[in-house]
Parts: sequence; C-alpha cells; structure tokens
Amino acid sequence: SQANLIGESYERAIALATRSLRENRLHTPTLRTLAAALVLSGRLDEARETMHRMRELEPGLTVGAWQARYPGRDSPQAAGFAAALLAAGLPA
Repeated sequence: SQANLIGESYERAIALATRSLRENRLHTPTLRTLAAALVLSGRLDEARETMHRMRELEPGLTVGAWQARYPGRDSPQAAGFAAALLAAGLPA
C-alpha cells in the first residue's frame, strides 16, 4: 500500500491497506498509510476515523516524530504525507 501511496494510486493504496489490516489490525504503519491515502483521495472523515484507531495504539506519535523516523523523510512526497497525517488528526 505504501508503494501505491507514493505512486499516487490512492484507491489502490486504500484497498491494499484495508486488506492488510484484516490480517493485522494493529499494524500502525499500515494505519498511517491508510489515513494518508484517505486524506489524499478526499475521504477526510474516514481518514480521521482511521487516525483515531492508530492513535489508540500509538498515542504519543506526532507528525514531527513520524517525520524523524520515516525512511523516506527526504523524498519529495514526505511533506505531502505529513500534511495528510496532520489533516487526519495526528498532532503536529
């Protein structure tokens, strides 16, 4: 799903993340990918619901902390993903 998010195939990213979460609903990286893809596809309410679930599992995470540990933090897409996570409800 992350590769599809990077490639701007948001609906495919959503489908793959949703499928992955059926196998492991506690996988927070997939929840973050799903939240970002939902924001970027214009589905803000669903993104906020997804972020709420993610924050229950990882309550201390912020956008800044995510950026610090994201392997692609220097990529052209990283700022857009950070903005999407912020819009989904991840604190700055």
